[in-house]
Amino acid sequence: MKSLGYRKLKKILLATLATSVIFFPRIELVSAAESVKPENTSNNRVTVNENRYEIERTEDGLPSVTSADTDGEYDMVYGGGGESNSGEASNNEVTINGGKFNGIFGGMSTYGSVFGNRIIVNGGTISGGVAGGVLFFPYNSTGLLGNVYGNLVVIRGGTIGFVSGGEIAYANPSGEGTPDFTQYSGGNVYDNTTEVHGGKITDGISGGSALTGSAFGNKIIISGGTISGSIIGGEVRYRTENSKATGNTIYILGSPDLSGATLIGGLLSGGSLGNSYSSDGNTLNIYTSGLTVQNIYGFGGINFFVPGYAINSSTPILTLTGGTTSLNLDTVGIQFNGGANLNTGDTVNLISNTNGLDTGDTTSADITVTRGVTSIYEMNIASSGSALTGTVGNRRGDTVNVPSIPVPNIAPVVSINPVLAPHDINFGIEVDDNGNFLSPEEAHAQAVENVREQHGYEVFMNTGFGHMKTKTGDGTYIKSDNTTIDLGMARTLMNDNSRTYIAPVVEYNHGTYEGHLRDGIDGDGNTKYWAGGVIARNMNDNGFYYEGSIRAGRSENNFASDNFIVNNAPQRVSYDMEAPLYAGHVHIGSFRRLNADNILNVYGIYARTQQNGMNSTLSSGEDVHFNSVHSNRLRLGYRMTTRTSRISRIYTGLAYQYESNSGSTASGDNWSNTSAGAKGSSLMLELGWQIKPRKDVPWMVDVYGTGWLGHQQGGTIMAKVKKSF
Repeated sequence: MKSLGYRKLKKILLATLATSVIFFPRIELVSAAESVKPENTSNNRVTVNENRYEIERTEDGLPSVTSADTDGEYDMVYGGGGESNSGEASNNEVTINGGKFNGIFGGMSTYGSVFGNRIIVNGGTISGGVAGGVLFFPYNSTGLLGNVYGNLVVIRGGTIGFVSGGEIAYANPSGEGTPDFTQYSGGNVYDNTTEVHGGKITDGISGGSALTGSAFGNKIIISGGTISGSIIGGEVRYRTENSKATGNTIYILGSPDLSGATLIGGLLSGGSLGNSYSSDGNTLNIYTSGLTVQNIYGFGGINFFVPGYAINSSTPILTLTGGTTSLNLDTVGIQFNGGANLNTGDTVNLISNTNGLDTGDTTSADITVTRGVTSIYEMNIASSGSALTGTVGNRRGDTVNVPSIPVPNIAPVVSINPVLAPHDINFGIEVDDNGNFLSPEEAHAQAVENVREQHGYEVFMNTGFGHMKTKTGDGTYIKSDNTTIDLGMARTLMNDNSRTYIAPVVEYNHGTYEGHLRDGIDGDGNTKYWAGGVIARNMNDNGFYYEGSIRAGRSENNFASDNFIVNNAPQRVSYDMEAPLYAGHVHIGSFRRLNADNILNVYGIYARTQQNGMNSTLSSGEDVHFNSVHSNRLRLGYRMTTRTSRISRIYTGLAYQYESNSGSTASGDNWSNTSAGAKGSSLMLELGWQIKPRKDVPWMVDVYGTGWLGHQQGGTIMAKVKKSF
């Protein structure tokens, strides 16, 4: 049986989670005797399926699982840590699928930091509350407290008292006074996230609740469910002069029932400084219409992301029912869906409050609004004393944030490294079975015999990885990681003084990239293409050769950025692209035997790649057309091959490459924007090793790496395998 002290501690803790007033318990506890509590404080996985729970943890590097059947009623469920844990509690995960509970905690400590914990509630009844992370220090404690940060709570179902992303609380035993909070320091609650997609919450939500420290950067995302009580982005329950509740954000999407809820951005309460709402950097973002709440307080920014159906609608986006609302018109920001049909004179009903809407001395304001992230409009917002409405004015001629295509990752990706390169190194240093050099005539005769014995066919595969940084003319640069693979089968045709190789080939490339674009827009994405075609080469016995290819395929590219600026705040925008791709190259060179062990190859390559134009839709709603782009490259270089043994060679090379890419234009509804193409010179250094076994072993392996300086910077490593048959 638990001690009386523990039961008081438990009740006070649950009261703390169930109400914004610390010492006002109003909870009906479940009469359950069993708690679920792992021995380890971190890296646990706890799953409760009503009548059964399972704890998975790692011990001595091996997974360990503990499970038990129950009657479906539980006291507490902990992901890790607890009231006696003074160290950190981190990276725990709790999943609740059913049952009855007093409280759910992702991680708990008395002094240590609590971070990286995750709770998912799919069902069940939780009388007290759910908290991603809790720092619960003893009465009259002293010293440095940890922080509660980076915890996540996701509610998809169930009935719950209170929900918090992160909490700092303390126990006040019966008959004792308020603790002396000056005896400790630290204790911030930040960067916690609470998501509600369903279920019923009866006593409100806190994104993050500090005691005397600060609560900042916490997020609440609501897309469904029924919620009553206060929904607070960040709060401090016993404020001091240094306490802050700033930079917290509440997002409302979909059709949640918030008619019994009050939205608060920041709240500073208690202590000798009294209670106040903090609007400092706290933001309310509304992505829906027809939303009803009791009231809103403590927001420095209220942004309406207006769906198309709300234009010229009599239904307010936000209806307030709980008393007069004070609103500063300077805090209002508006963005229309990029696909909306927006015209001068269109109206939108933003806020309605029949109890009164107090905007101070300013009853109207002229602001600028955006449609998606590309078009700017003038708008007048005006208050009638009970409603706030907006009227669309003229469209401005300028645009904002028009997306730039990261050109270096589209057109120039098709490889111009010769896929038939294993033939290059053979010329001029062929040997017989005794290791003696063959004359050109003898080498040709031997090649004819080999082709006849092997029926003139060989299959090859080239694969490799590269990391590159590519600059463009307007300050943009791209960092990319690419993996390439070529597959083909070559047919050898012997002529009197030459050999001709014809090879169908399939090429596939997949890469990831980071784009640092102009105007401060950074982003990342994935790019891939596949292409098929034919490569042909003619190799003369005198060392002169020429080669050409033509390939066609399809390119896919996606891009996403988190710093498109709308209403003075960053917004994530993404788009996908897919278009036909065409490529070809011409390669001319000559081999010269310098001595018994060395041969020189001097060459030039011209390559062109073109990607057709395409249409796409931005995640912000706009339809965008991207024009075709192309790449031209000229490479001049040499390669020195040295025989190191009867079956192996090494080679080194140096090449100059000039690259010129076309600019890229994105255009939409009465706007267009062009980004500069990439132009510049690069120097390539090459080092490789090739092994060719005896004549009766029809395999060849070629491994090499390249390093790049200048317009392109980085390196690649490639491996080639060929088998004759």
